[in-house]
Amino acid sequence: MKLLDRFKDRNIQRIESKAEWDELHESHRDKIVVIKFYGSHCQACAKMAPKYKKAAHQYTGSKVKDEDEVMEGSTFVFAEVESVTNKELCKSINLRTIPSVMLWYRGEKLDEFTCRPQEMPILNRKLRNYKELGWPEATEVEKKVEWEEYLKEEAEINSQLGREEAPEEAGSR
Repeated sequence: MKLLDRFKDRNIQRIESKAEWDELHESHRDKIVVIKFYGSHCQACAKMAPKYKKAAHQYTGSKVKDEDEVMEGSTFVFAEVESVTNKELCKSINLRTIPSVMLWYRGEKLDEFTCRPQEMPILNRKLRNYKELGWPEATEVEKKVEWEEYLKEEAEINSQLGREEAPEEAGSR
C-alpha cells in the first residue's frame, strides 16, 4: 500500500491524465480549482494529506469531524495530482517542487506555492480571501500580503546583519 492511499477522499478528485486535467477545468469553470501536487513516497506530502483533506471538507461545505468549521456555498473544487505518475502533465504546467498547491480559475493559474504541512495556514488564508472577497479582488489582497511578508523578512535580515536600511514601501516597487 502506498503511503498516501489511506487518505483518499470523495471531496478531492484524483487527476491521473491530461484528459482528466482538461475535464476538471472545463467542468468547473465557475469555481476556483485547488490542486495539490504530491509524491506517493514523499514524507512531507504524507503529513500534508490530512490537512489538505480537512481544508477540502471545510471549503466544500462538509465536515471531517463534528467540531470542524465549515464554509457554506462551495466556491472551490479540490483535486490532487501524483507527480511521478503524471510527469508529462507536471512538466507541461512547470511544476517545480512537491508538495505544491496551485489555484486555477477558468483554466488560468491564479497562484502557486510550495505547501509543506507547516504552510497549510497560508493555503487556508488564501482560500478564505478568495471565498470572502471573490476573484480578482483576493488576488490583489494576496499580492499585498505577500509583499508585506517579504518586507518584514527583509527588515529582519537587515536587523540581524546590523543594517539600518528601511525597506521600500509596497507602492514604490
